[in-house]
Amino acid sequence: KQSAQPPIEEHRNMTPLVPICLFLIVGVSLTPSGKTSIENGIGYVQRAIQAALPCGDPQPAMAERVNVPQKLRLYLQDGSVGGTEGHNFRLYGQRFVLEDIPAAIFAHLRKDQIPSKPLVLYLTGDSNLGKTVFEKALRTFLYGHDRRVKQAITFDGTDIWRRGEINNIREEMVRAFDKCQINLFVFDKVDHMVPGTLDSIIDLLGYRKAVEVIREGKVVEVDFRRSIVLLMSNNGADEIQKLVGPIDDQGRDRQSLTRAKFEEALTDDIRSLSRDLYRKGLISYVVPFLPALHSDALLLIQSQLESLKKFHLIEFSKGFAACLSHKLEKTGPYIKGGFQAVDDIIKEQVHPRLPFGTKFSCQDGEVVAQRR
Repeated sequence: KQSAQPPIEEHRNMTPLVPICLFLIVGVSLTPSGKTSIENGIGYVQRAIQAALPCGDPQPAMAERVNVPQKLRLYLQDGSVGGTEGHNFRLYGQRFVLEDIPAAIFAHLRKDQIPSKPLVLYLTGDSNLGKTVFEKALRTFLYGHDRRVKQAITFDGTDIWRRGEINNIREEMVRAFDKCQINLFVFDKVDHMVPGTLDSIIDLLGYRKAVEVIREGKVVEVDFRRSIVLLMSNNGADEIQKLVGPIDDQGRDRQSLTRAKFEEALTDDIRSLSRDLYRKGLISYVVPFLPALHSDALLLIQSQLESLKKFHLIEFSKGFAACLSHKLEKTGPYIKGGFQAVDDIIKEQVHPRLPFGTKFSCQDGEVVAQRR
C-alpha cells in the first residue's frame, strides 16, 4: 500500500524556505509604515527564496555546441527547440533579432573562451513588437521553464523610479554573481529609469577582468564578463519609423536597411540612457524592432491557428487565417497595436467558439464554427 504522503526529500527541500517566508511576512504585517513596507518585505521574501534555490548552468542545448545558433533562431521564429516546447515564443519580421543575435549569444557563452565584456543588447522599438517575447524566449531557452531560476533577474524602470532603488540594483547584481557567474540581467523600460541608473553600474558592464565591490565590509573582486544584459526601451520607435517608413510605404524589401543605419539613427537615444554607455562603446548590439507588417501578422496568425489545431483537434478552412488578418486594424502597411492585435483577434474570434465547434470557416467576412 502506497503512502499518500509526499517523499521526505521534497519536505527537506522546502523546509528552509518556510520559516524564512513566514518570518518576513509576519514582520512586514507588524510594521506601521504600510504599503512601502509590504513591498519591501515581499522583496526580501523573494530574495530569500531566490538565495535558497540551486544555481545551474544554461541548458544542455548550449553545451552541445552543435548548431546552437540555428536552434535558438528556430526557437524564436517557430516557437520550439526540436518541436517540443515554447510554442508561445514566436518572432516574425524581426530579422535583426534572428540574423545575428543567436550566434552572438552562443559565442558569448562558450565554455572554451572568456568574453572581453558582458554581452549588452539594446532592444528598442514600439510596444507589442516582440521585445518581451524575445526576453522570455531567451530566458526559457537558456534556463528552462522553471520560473524559480534565479540566473534571470529583471529590473523594471518604472518601479525603480517610484521606489528610488538605484543602489539596490548594484547590490542585486553582485548578490546574483555570488550564486551564479552566468546571469541574464533584464532592464525593462529603461527610458523610465531614474537618470544616472545605468551610470551607477557602468563599471560592471565594461572591459574589465574584475570589478572591486564592497561585500560585508570587505573589498572583493567579481567578474561579470559572462553575463548577458538586456536593455529594453520604446524610445527608438520614432527614429526606426523614419528609416523604415518610406521603404514600407513603397512596398520595397527591408533588406536594404542595415543595423549600422539604425545604430547611427539611434545615437541620441543611446546617449540619453547613459553618456558613458555610448562613449565607452559598451552596447554590443543595437537591436531595432521594426513595425509589424500585414504579411508578418498573417504568418503569426497561421502559426497560432496551427497550435490551436493540434491542441483542440479542430480544423480551419482554407483562407481562414487571411480572413482573420483582414479584421486587423491597419495604419498604412502596418498593423495597429503590433502583434498584440493578433492575440486579441484570435481570443475574440476563435476562443469563445472552441466549445461549440470543431471546424472553423469564414463566410461573408464572419467567423462560423460548425460541428463535424
